[in-house]
Amino acid sequence: MKNLVPFLILLLLAGAVACVSSSPKEGVLSADEPITISPPRTDLAPGFQTYTLNSEEDQQIKVASGTVIDIPAGSFVTQDGQTVTGPVQIKYREYHTAWDVLLSGIPMHAQNGDQRGWFQTAGMMEIQGFQNEQEIMIAPGKALQVAMASYVGAASGQDSAVSDGYNLYQLDENNQWQNLQPALAVAKAQEEVTEIEIPKRPVRPRKVQNPDRLFKLAVNKRKFPELSVYQDVSWEVGNILEGDQRFKDNPELIFGQMWDNASIVRARQDQSNYRLQVQNGQFTLKMEAVPVFEAGSYQQAMAAFEAKEAEIAQLMVLREQEMARVEAEASLVRSFSISSFGTYNCDRFYRVTPAQQVIADFSFGTEENPYAEIDKVYLVIPDQQAVITYQKNSGWNGWKNLKFSPSERNYLLAMLPNKEVAVFGPEDFASADIGESYTFAMRASGQQVNSAEELLALVK
Repeated sequence: MKNLVPFLILLLLAGAVACVSSSPKEGVLSADEPITISPPRTDLAPGFQTYTLNSEEDQQIKVASGTVIDIPAGSFVTQDGQTVTGPVQIKYREYHTAWDVLLSGIPMHAQNGDQRGWFQTAGMMEIQGFQNEQEIMIAPGKALQVAMASYVGAASGQDSAVSDGYNLYQLDENNQWQNLQPALAVAKAQEEVTEIEIPKRPVRPRKVQNPDRLFKLAVNKRKFPELSVYQDVSWEVGNILEGDQRFKDNPELIFGQMWDNASIVRARQDQSNYRLQVQNGQFTLKMEAVPVFEAGSYQQAMAAFEAKEAEIAQLMVLREQEMARVEAEASLVRSFSISSFGTYNCDRFYRVTPAQQVIADFSFGTEENPYAEIDKVYLVIPDQQAVITYQKNSGWNGWKNLKFSPSERNYLLAMLPNKEVAVFGPEDFASADIGESYTFAMRASGQQVNSAEELLALVK
């Protein structure tokens, strides 16, 4: 479904964008140091999804999250300004959780006048364009229309955009955050759900057990679809439930009579037993009966049964996928247009409230502290979609100025050189007596972490 491609270190060439709170102001957000995109582990960075499109026709990209990107015909040019024709490849990925942000390596800090801090995201996306493995650009005067999925925020209705403190920012060619506009939240239109009907399961064919108690009966297969695998239905009679005593005493007499009327009903929900009623001018009998196959047709019936079971299993998978698709879609979108490829992010400043500041140090698993060369620790706040990077020998975001909110669910993470991960999780915060200064004893994973899924399993 998704085509993942290797992480491409092309972001500094493409430009980038982000969304932040406080009152929207036009201008540039700058940082104390050059802003670079640096994933903590490039092998864990989220992969791109690739879409191949005809550049000469209007196109639309739909993402599983609910994001929609509309691309007008003739939107692209080469690096030297020539109009692009024919197929192009659009590479796209988006980030919604704090763990997504962590693994992306996209910087989430900035300064606006005397306000300096870290962003919490309401959704971030990267988009790039290529033709024949060469970068292309969005043509002058053209723009792609984006309705980006957002899992956080508030909206009053589908036709009412709400400002909930998130703004749209762009990381420009000078690696500065450029404030573009408020990132308004709008309730997303409900997607139509594809109804997938699951037919009744067929009855597993059974072999004849008592050949002396068989008779044929034509069955209405619309009324009894579970019997559709039975081409020639034979019925094996069991106990006589109601009727003349002579038949109860001598069941073989049933097969010496001419019956001109018969009906059948299901006896149980498992559809393995039925109640058969037969009549003629003199007698009415009700008896247990099961559909059976004689040796010559049993294998054919089993093949039909297994094919029907496989069809039902496939339909159930499709229905589960449809339910998962609907569940995965965000309830909000934030709409904007873009005139260049890059990274787009809807953020606001994360306010650490209440805040506890600590002169921090870290150990990473043993008394000898073999990972003394580690100089970066990440504070991940999943419920706020925020990641704060603390560096060993830095100023305002240094280890000596670590700040966290005790009321939040906090994780401290460090990437160890051997592909292990060291963690100080919420249960560690809860039991620790953290004062003005504190050494955080990080717990090494004890095994390599080789995927984003393994990282999430470790912390959750």
